[in-house]
Amino acid sequence: MSMSDPDLAFFVYTFNGDFIGEFTNHVRNYEHEHIEGPYRASWVFEQEEGVTQRYILENWFDSRIMNQVEVRYKGATCWKGFIWELELQVGKVIRTKSMTDVANAVIAKNPEYSEDEGNDPYIDFYHAGVDYDDNSSYWMVNKTSIAEYGRHEELLTSNGSDGEALELAMSHISRSAEPFNPSVVLKPEETANTLRISAVGRMVIANKVQLLDDQLRYDWTYYHMSHGDKYYIFESRDSTRQNLYYSGEEDDSEWTVSHEIARIISLIEYTTGWLYPISISPTNDTPTRVGSQNATKAFDRLLELVELRNQDEEYYRMTIDYDGGVIYEKLHEDTPYVLRTADIGVTYPDGTVPKWEAKPGIIKSIVGSYGIAMPNTYLSDSRLIPIERVSMRDGDEVASFHGRNVDAGDEIRALIANNNWLEQE
Repeated sequence: MSMSDPDLAFFVYTFNGDFIGEFTNHVRNYEHEHIEGPYRASWVFEQEEGVTQRYILENWFDSRIMNQVEVRYKGATCWKGFIWELELQVGKVIRTKSMTDVANAVIAKNPEYSEDEGNDPYIDFYHAGVDYDDNSSYWMVNKTSIAEYGRHEELLTSNGSDGEALELAMSHISRSAEPFNPSVVLKPEETANTLRISAVGRMVIANKVQLLDDQLRYDWTYYHMSHGDKYYIFESRDSTRQNLYYSGEEDDSEWTVSHEIARIISLIEYTTGWLYPISISPTNDTPTRVGSQNATKAFDRLLELVELRNQDEEYYRMTIDYDGGVIYEKLHEDTPYVLRTADIGVTYPDGTVPKWEAKPGIIKSIVGSYGIAMPNTYLSDSRLIPIERVSMRDGDEVASFHGRNVDAGDEIRALIANNNWLEQE
């Protein structure tokens, strides 16, 4: 049994991007999904005589987690990401390995923190006899794990003393810096030897970056911020990229959604490299503040900010390319796809069907009044359908498009959260 689409090819690289080889012949049941960018992909290796030997399954299980994977369709990249989870079944035994709960950089809240007493809001690991981040002793790190898998952060909280918080951090990083699941499933009957592989795009991994509930990440050496009235200037550690966060020209300029999106993306780039800015529109002038009202994950905060329109009520969108480059721009109404009839479905304007290369965009319906009912839309033309998610599976003739109405609930929640944050002193 082989992949049904001969135009697909699969390549694997080390975590750092060094080419290892092609593995197209081993792939079965491939599928992938795009949202803002490459989101998830999965496939299966099955032990097959003369094709995939058992040692290949075991070798991949042992050595391929967080390797990069590139999928090409007709020679062009159509999905790219990192191997995130492996499930190996050999005989009656199932073992798993996953990056979901990996934490190799932890910061711990100080339960004895008091602003009046002037002590630190986070535990300082400088004198704790542990490895800490080169740029901040408030982050305990496992440098070997970071070099092998990238940086995966976690914020820890404790209700006890600062000593207990320290012990919690040391215990947590000792057992969470490697992607091993100690559980083993024993099945009563043998089944075919298989390896199930899941991969994720950079947008998923970027959510392992923590935004803390103070104005900035608590790192004196990383941030050199001067400020007047809501006026911030960023200077990078090596002073090579200044004014990165769209600093205003006057001291009374407001900190806006565009500023904060650029700041968060650059924070992700600086600390982990999962994302980097390509083009961040400076035109979303809705006021916000630096940081977040509560500790949150970086990509979740970006999605919340993207929900906020500018003061002219214009919408925005964020897209992420295969290598983590971020574009934040006003939503435009270009229509790469058309919906011809309910029977024909979605095609490109030239009549060809979108397959593995398809990504979210806007579909223009040219179905007559007798056709299917169109959803309500926030676009200027009711025939335009915004697509939030696109998926494709081995064996499908055409990609699946998942549309969305404007989610008033999400917008309202984002607006309320932003207003509450602006009201904080």
